[in-house]
Amino acid sequence: MLSPFADNPGKHTVVLGSQSPRRRELMQSVIPSEQLIVLPPQNAAEAGFDDCDTEAQIEARIQEITGAKLDDVKAQVDTGAEVADGPAAFTVVCADTIVVVREPGSDSERPARVLGKPPVSHWQPVVRDWFQRYYANGPHEVWTCFGVANGSRRQLQTVRTSVTLGAIDDWWIDWYLSTDEPVGKAGGYGIQGLAAHLVQSVEGSLTNVIGLPMMELVAVLREVSLLTDGDRQ
Repeated sequence: MLSPFADNPGKHTVVLGSQSPRRRELMQSVIPSEQLIVLPPQNAAEAGFDDCDTEAQIEARIQEITGAKLDDVKAQVDTGAEVADGPAAFTVVCADTIVVVREPGSDSERPARVLGKPPVSHWQPVVRDWFQRYYANGPHEVWTCFGVANGSRRQLQTVRTSVTLGAIDDWWIDWYLSTDEPVGKAGGYGIQGLAAHLVQSVEGSLTNVIGLPMMELVAVLREVSLLTDGDRQ
């Protein structure tokens, strides 16, 4: 496999700070298994988006959340957690994905809300409302902020993708709810699964909607693989 770290294969290990199986699969498509470690953040608490109603506020918050994950996992690596006998250099990758929607007819510069994972206890009516209120009335956006830390360097980047679903009527909504696929998915759907049947168009990175914008992430990984802290001195 041609890894982003091909020029220094024995010098780097990527630590993925996520429990998402989709993100792990995406990372394994470009990082050999012997160079990839999964080490989720220890602190599961995250700031919410209830007080955010502009794009600038939402982007600042998702970068805050991703940065906190990055610091958490990097601290574990720096103290030797799970990686004590590994190679000399580690690159930590963390991410957070949200769905940003707007009320029909509202000012496009003011997102109505951020949709996270539907509540476990009553996810069906919540997801039904999301589909009827937001997805059936125009495009919505999926944002992923990813963070990369390598030595003293730390970089955060937010990537946005516009998704438009087709003509969704009650039959399609009932069918999708019957699959149970919305459970645990940001925004109540998974584009890599059965929800693909409902998608009319995607403008931007498809892997971003799945959970990691791979073109943008690999560009950063290639950069850090070619320039270590020691090289900069």
